[in-house]
Amino acid sequence: MSHLWEVSELVNNDSVGVLKENEDGLRFLDDESIRRYKNRIYKNLDDKAKDKIIKTAKSDIWNIINAMDSIQQQTLLYRTVRVGDIFSEYRVNDIIDFKIISSTSTTPFMEDSGKDFYRYEVIVPKNSLVLDLNQFPPFIRNEDNEVLLSPMKCKIIDIYNNDNINCKAIIKMEYIEQLSPNI
Repeated sequence: MSHLWEVSELVNNDSVGVLKENEDGLRFLDDESIRRYKNRIYKNLDDKAKDKIIKTAKSDIWNIINAMDSIQQQTLLYRTVRVGDIFSEYRVNDIIDFKIISSTSTTPFMEDSGKDFYRYEVIVPKNSLVLDLNQFPPFIRNEDNEVLLSPMKCKIIDIYNNDNINCKAIIKMEYIEQLSPNI
């Protein structure tokens, strides 16, 4: 339960950040999305409200995982991660557990905000479970070509650099297996 509450706090902080990006003109949100993000922000919740958030979060996680389909061919997916949001040091052959549902993309995205980041490249084998968000209306998803991966275990197979000065490294991983969500 405490882990789920931590996740709820992350959702709260993410919602605050997304709304700030919209205010600053860095992201465009329609009125429905703004309403949805505002409803995810909490202030001084009582125990009853916290319990309701936890129950909803559990249901949402299972709904997402149950909606995932097997991919028909091996796929390379990309994820941009800001420096500070990952382990400080990766090495080839390290095994990494991602215990959350990961947002990835079918196209590489090199951040141009001037902030330092890493890019994950995840090789996802045929028949692995993913959720392609392009099947939903645009107001439901955050980015075009966004794909969700279930919690997973990966092996780092390569680490290399590219020409983008803010990209500290590209970390290529091989998806080993799906993990059960810890809820």
